[in-house]
Amino acid sequence: MADESEKINEEPEKDAVDEEKTSEEQSEKEEQPVDELAEAKAEVAAMKDKWLRSEAEFANYKKRKEQERFDYIQYSEANILTKLLPILDDFERAFNSAPKDEKAEAWFAGFAGIQKKLFGLLESSNVTVIESVGQNFDPNLHEAVMQVPGEDGKVVQELQTGYKLFDRVLRHSKVAVGNGEPVPETK
Repeated sequence: MADESEKINEEPEKDAVDEEKTSEEQSEKEEQPVDELAEAKAEVAAMKDKWLRSEAEFANYKKRKEQERFDYIQYSEANILTKLLPILDDFERAFNSAPKDEKAEAWFAGFAGIQKKLFGLLESSNVTVIESVGQNFDPNLHEAVMQVPGEDGKVVQELQTGYKLFDRVLRHSKVAVGNGEPVPETK
């Protein structure tokens, strides 16, 4: 009988241990869904952030490609227009060096018409002449070839005309810049 009383005494202890295990398991099960929910929410937030960043990157990519396409179309003529500039220079030099008596002849008027057409072509392609003489020297627009007496930092003489296509420089103006010395008087 002593064995039976020991078994009876052990059973309440087992029941108490079982109840403790059950309550621990239950609290673990309750904590587990909370932890899983928090993890799931964090994962969703990370995925949403990743998606928003990808969407912003794609929008920026589209804008960048559209700008590149616009620039390509706008400046596609730049190469051929740049190749025309030396021809215009040759016309200008020829007209400036022609004797006055030949300027009245018909062939000279024909060449003047050709030059006018070339300038018209450039204007229709949005090419503009860079104004230089009397302006402050700007290295973005001018190429200083020499310094001469004149107002310091001002363009005194244009040696070669510069041109811009929209806002881009096709060719810098080659200029003489004043060095701050007084201009000698001519008699």
